Amino acid sequence: YKGRDVLTTIKKSFPNSAKVGAVSIVFSVGVGVLLGIIAALKADKWPDRVCMLLATLGITIPSFVMGTFLIYIFTVQIKGFLPATGLSKPKNYIMPVIALSGSSMAFITRLTRSKLIDVLKSDYIRTAKAKGLSGKTI
Repeated sequence: YKGRDVLTTIKKSFPNSAKVGAVSIVFSVGVGVLLGIIAALKADKWPDRVCMLLATLGITIPSFVMGTFLIYIFTVQIKGFLPATGLSKPKNYIMPVIALSGSSMAFITRLTRSKLIDVLKSDYIRTAKAKGLSGKTI
């Protein structure tokens, strides 16, 4: 990049970075909310423990370490399973999105679980159960 204009370099790379970032946000929210709901509905059972373990790993493992690990596993060990570079095909987004989503997905999972457990313990839920409404109806 020696002798290149910084703005030109950023302009060239920004669209791909924005695409990966946008897909990562959608993935983080979707999977994070889903795991949080599963963890809250199965509180203190094995699905809750698995979801919270994944959330803890997502918070503790930095994205650059996760990215390196994913490249090693899916490109080096399982030769050619996922491409290490490029964004020409949808499968090229899998590793960068997972690597970038870890911490935000973990945060969303923990937050969703916590707030949903609070709601499930609230008075109006207890009243609805006392009136005989099923869990699906509530």
